[in-house]
Amino acid sequence: MDFDVKSDAVIEMGGDVFFSSLEYNALFRKNKDEEYADFQGCFYSERVRSCPIHIKVFCADGKLYFIPWEDGIISTYSLHDSKIEYIKKSDDGPFLHGFCEAVSAGDNYVLIPRYLSEDFMLLSLKDSKMNSIDLINKQLEKIPIDRNKYSIDCFGACVSNDGLIYTGLADSGLILSLSSDDYSMKLIDVKGVRIGNILEKDGCIWICEYSGCRLVKYELESKKISEYVLNDNSNTERPFYRFIEVNDDLYLLPCQTTTIWKYDRQMDKWDIFIDTAEVEGFERDRPLPLTLFFNYSIDGNVLELFAKAGNGTLRINMETKETEVVPVRVSQDTWEMVNAAGKKLDFDVVNSSLEKNGPILWEGLFNIMLPDMLNYLLDDKSTLEQG
Repeated sequence: MDFDVKSDAVIEMGGDVFFSSLEYNALFRKNKDEEYADFQGCFYSERVRSCPIHIKVFCADGKLYFIPWEDGIISTYSLHDSKIEYIKKSDDGPFLHGFCEAVSAGDNYVLIPRYLSEDFMLLSLKDSKMNSIDLINKQLEKIPIDRNKYSIDCFGACVSNDGLIYTGLADSGLILSLSSDDYSMKLIDVKGVRIGNILEKDGCIWICEYSGCRLVKYELESKKISEYVLNDNSNTERPFYRFIEVNDDLYLLPCQTTTIWKYDRQMDKWDIFIDTAEVEGFERDRPLPLTLFFNYSIDGNVLELFAKAGNGTLRINMETKETEVVPVRVSQDTWEMVNAAGKKLDFDVVNSSLEKNGPILWEGLFNIMLPDMLNYLLDDKSTLEQG
């Protein structure tokens, strides 16, 4: 199953996993102990493969909020009535080109734009409105950099335990520090590092460079900078892409490589924790350098990686290193619904793909309005069943 390439849009709720799928531009729900995923509905009606898909998902007051990577519209999913609804920018300002992070700030969320030339937004959960944060945007106009030059990388922002938001400005060597209380800000110079993913932990900002195998640790109090070069042999442009924490330990997840690394605090070094290429039964259906992982969820000691190009999810017990490959397919009901739609609407490519691949999520649906088709079927099941 081809999971969303630019996504942290996986969330566990009471034994179920909700995730967005790039092929369908849709939301799926899967019991974590079962193989089949059930279609819940499609998101905003972009074409399949246009990647309006999500960078983050969080739950609040019985709703899932999906924050887009390449769009300015927030999708919500009600856990009570399964409805998908949308939150658009409240004013008539410029179109938003997506976000790189959403950070909790009391009853609201600060939405950090992908491009520094665009506005920081405040998402109000109370009234489901999204508005520009004028106090931040006016301060940004005064900082001594060209806002039009810099973007913020995927997962290039984080929040500390004391409520400070850190946002790395790609290719600038600068990190923007922003208070989630009063929106005061300052710039941190990390000496020309090409900032990709960042994470704040124990008074340090960890930086995974956008390309290559160099990690940087910046100590906030002393301003000391330490470098770590990982011995990865993948020879890809972007072997790694993000830090995660599991049981207070720090790990680095692979993007265009196969190795997961772990930080050894006592020795102050990084070592290979596990090589996913050596896991029996886990198969990639595309060679590197195509992205291997961009999604994950954590349940206790178990890390579950959602493969971008593979045969399912990969579960890893972070204490014992035991692994399990879990196939993920669409449910028979969903497959039959799409198969019936292909016949009813005479989409030859759908029919041929289904005959070839069965209920496994397929490739090849590049130009079909599949979200519209599925939503039409959900609204018109009785007509479809009657022929």
